[in-house]
Amino acid sequence: MGEMMVFAVRQLCSDIDIKLAEALAIQFGIDITKQTGLWKSEVDSDSSSIISTMKNGNISLSKIGLVVEHIINLSNDFLSHSFHLIRRSDNGAAHMMARLYPFEVDHKI
Repeated sequence: MGEMMVFAVRQLCSDIDIKLAEALAIQFGIDITKQTGLWKSEVDSDSSSIISTMKNGNISLSKIGLVVEHIINLSNDFLSHSFHLIRRSDNGAAHMMARLYPFEVDHKI
């Protein structure tokens, strides 16, 4: 059986904290994955603090912590889910999508 990957781009306001933006991007990806009806979720991110928090479940009451808690809750609906830390240089797909749709759309799947 083949695999399917879903890529999406979403624009956020520029004054948002970078770590919060990373967490919101992951949440957006999980939401899109659920909407497509896929049963497996695999998150690859170059944000070590976000991935670490999702793996160890040490969630704070900050904005980021609340988003991460929501990501974990959403991910538990999948039959299989995983979170992986990757090198920034290996995150080429995200950078390619951002260049394809720069600033003219709210989100694109």
